[in-house]
Amino acid sequence: MNTSRLVKLHILLLYIITMCSCSTIREDFSDCPRIFLKYDYYLENDKFTEADFVEAIDFVEIYIFDTQLKFITSIKIDDKQMIGGKYINVPAYYVGKTMVAYAREMRGSYDIPVLNVGDHIDLLTVQLRTKVNEKGENVSDLELADLFYGGREVMTFHDGDGRTQIVNFTRNDKKVNISLSDLVEGDVSKYEVKITAKNGLYSSDNSIMSNSPKITYMLYNSEESRTGDLVDEAVERFHTLRLKKRYESDVKLTIQNKESGEFILFGEDKELLLVKYLLKSKPLHMNDQEYLDRAYMWDISISLKSDLALSITVNDWITWFNNSDL
Repeated sequence: MNTSRLVKLHILLLYIITMCSCSTIREDFSDCPRIFLKYDYYLENDKFTEADFVEAIDFVEIYIFDTQLKFITSIKIDDKQMIGGKYINVPAYYVGKTMVAYAREMRGSYDIPVLNVGDHIDLLTVQLRTKVNEKGENVSDLELADLFYGGREVMTFHDGDGRTQIVNFTRNDKKVNISLSDLVEGDVSKYEVKITAKNGLYSSDNSIMSNSPKITYMLYNSEESRTGDLVDEAVERFHTLRLKKRYESDVKLTIQNKESGEFILFGEDKELLLVKYLLKSKPLHMNDQEYLDRAYMWDISISLKSDLALSITVNDWITWFNNSDL
């Protein structure tokens, strides 16, 4: 990937939690310790601005736990309070406590349990909402709400000037656009594309839980170009949760001929290990998981020869399969 296309957006949530005794919004920083919520991530689309981000996110929710990791309270901050350098005061005894933060839309794509005072931090989870189809599969076929994870950190206030703690957010939702074209038969409307992954349930440290169910991601939208009655190219859009290098073998892409029931072969395999091919476009200076986390939107092109895959292109990086002879 051409790294010059990566635009580093330091979108600073203009909302700070301070360590004072009152609970009103202050108009100055005074000398109070504070938490600075910072959106520090990378996008390939340089048209995405800070204003776009604030518009996408409806609120930030912060969960606070004591030194035994038992739930104390939560603070919900709406998007209007994120603007203008405002911050909210919290009790001084929050020093040394643990916080977990999420920034997200109001749309109900995820389930987060309601915690009671005294609940252990392990009960704080985020689960993707799915529906069960006739095959018993957990299916997600919707455009998901934006979801950012703000870390599980002890509130020590040791960053920079000694009274500030910065919390960096990681984007947990990813978009995958798959373009299909058939160089021989032309018509790609007969193919069904799926992405499967065990990535629908997260713990408070943003790790995928061992009991996370297998999710079948289906397209939520598609665009087609036609020649007569034939669909000669289709772009199918998927919205998934976080892709992890550690679970590379769990993230699979399949293309099935709906008429014959046969699967497209990628070389000799009917399942493509998607993460493996996404990482082929990774810059040398970046580690695998960092690359997967920085990217928000993946554009993938797959060229077919009837029921065989000739090649896959990810961000201009082409891989040819061993059946590529025309």
